[in-house]
Amino acid sequence: MTTYTAWYLTIASLIHGQIDGVEHSGPSTMVLYFTRATNILYTFGGHAVTV
Repeated sequence: MTTYTAWYLTIASLIHGQIDGVEHSGPSTMVLYFTRATNILYTFGGHAVTV
């Protein structure tokens, strides 16, 4: 399923492209980077928290 999903997203992005005027945001400090990374780890399961 991972391979299927990767191919689906790749093909969909090539067909649809990007939408004009979209602004992407990212962490502006190292603290925000690691805070967001920790949130993702907690979201996808406790087994990844020890990283």
